[in-house]
Amino acid sequence: MRDIMEHYEKLVHFLGNVLSPNCEIALLDLRDNKNCITAIVNGHISGRTVGAPITNLALQVISTNAWKETDSKCNYLGLTKDNNHLRSSSYFIKDNNELIGMLCINIDITPYEQLNKAISQIACSNYAEAPLQLIDSLNLNHEKFTNNLSDTIDAIFKENVDLSAIPISRLTQDEKIAIVGKLYENGVFHIKGAVANVAEHLHCSEATIYRYLNKITKEHNS
Repeated sequence: MRDIMEHYEKLVHFLGNVLSPNCEIALLDLRDNKNCITAIVNGHISGRTVGAPITNLALQVISTNAWKETDSKCNYLGLTKDNNHLRSSSYFIKDNNELIGMLCINIDITPYEQLNKAISQIACSNYAEAPLQLIDSLNLNHEKFTNNLSDTIDAIFKENVDLSAIPISRLTQDEKIAIVGKLYENGVFHIKGAVANVAEHLHCSEATIYRYLNKITKEHNS
């Protein structure tokens, strides 16, 4: 039987030929813990290539089952590593009531924002940046794009953990468990290699992280 993702891979390249170079099209394969990009066109927009990990938003979509509520989410804020603004949309690929992939389109709107600002200044009008839409309808964070696992976890870490007051070396066991719990809720451990990466972040062993996860999953299932 033909792999359904082959159809979407062809669609990625078709859309790449139809849409402009400032439009990135990416296919995420979520089956068998792949959780990575398997096809991408115009990857210069986000700096990603085939094999890049799924984003913080994709992890939330999985962990919160937000994909069950809708077939897609359109026109929300995406941020590149350089903080360029993207107008992003994701189509949820489902098979037998399971989420198996996402087809994502990310349009770099930074040049248009700059042009809008310049025109407003020429016209001597009061310029105010219009707020970009966040993914509030699904209660999700804006999307950040990275090209490796470490950067993905770094982004989620900064978004969910405030370490400004207490250095990692001074965190108590309960505080570390709470951090691992937040990362668990955000789907971080769906990424292969996440345990080792989080252990490095928290200056502890992988066995310790597995012990924390065991405690957390028991509490979630009780």
